Amino acid sequence: MAYIKYNGLHRSRLKVFVASGSTDIFEIEHHAGNIDVNLNGSTLTPMITSTTDTDGSDNLTSGNYDYRSGNYSGGTFTEITTAQSDANAVKLETTPSSGDKLLMRVF
Repeated sequence: MAYIKYNGLHRSRLKVFVASGSTDIFEIEHHAGNIDVNLNGSTLTPMITSTTDTDGSDNLTSGNYDYRSGNYSGGTFTEITTAQSDANAVKLETTPSSGDKLLMRVF
């Protein structure tokens, strides 16, 4: 994992993961709705589609998104459905293969 400062700002940052092939949960602190995820260079679709959707009305339904924000603790992932809520992890809908590269941009 690597952190890269974006334009010297601490608010916006990039984190790179190399997948193990055995997990679909990646720990990264962010505000739900304020994270972009790329898998091997392809942008994935988030469940929360708007950074201002604080009531969940614009969320995509299951099967129409690639990842969701939530909190991960003690082996349990709890989904967050509203933008701007604190989150500490991203859960992908499909487990990436070993060696796949994930780039996450928090903004």
